[in-house]
Amino acid sequence: SVENSRLLLDAAKTRAKGGIFKLPGKPDQQHHEEAETSEDAKVEIEQAEDEFVGQTEEAVGVMKNVLDTPEPLRNLADLIAAQLEYHKKAYEILSELAPVVDNLQVDQEASYRKSRDGTS
Repeated sequence: SVENSRLLLDAAKTRAKGGIFKLPGKPDQQHHEEAETSEDAKVEIEQAEDEFVGQTEEAVGVMKNVLDTPEPLRNLADLIAAQLEYHKKAYEILSELAPVVDNLQVDQEASYRKSRDGTS
């Protein structure tokens, strides 16, 4: 993925600059290995850049494919229609259920008050 490639590129650049990652709460290690040679670091960065560019180009190609073909938009339209139907049905059911629950609540509160008044 593009995100992972970018993270790997950033990590390679940080290592090349001599950056050391330290976990919080961990003491610094006394014996650090020698930093990579400049040439090795350049090769690692170039490889990471190539991977990042390749992943980016692939992602752009996929996005262009989405825009150039009707199927993804057709699928999106079908999803929207299905969601719309679902929410319409949910609205109808809840519209019928709300007054029933309201009446049950009123009846229950009246019954509860009656039982409390009767025990006093």
